[in-house]
Amino acid sequence: MSNTAVLDENGIATFAGDITVYHYDEETREYTSSSVEYL
Repeated sequence: MSNTAVLDENGIATFAGDITVYHYDEETREYTSSSVEYL
């Protein structure tokens, strides 16, 4: 079984797991990093 979180159409987690979050600079819209978060 996968450890990936499942989100519904509203972005609410329906199954717990990991999700990749991408971070960016809001002024330049430049990608800065990513992290794996557990939901």
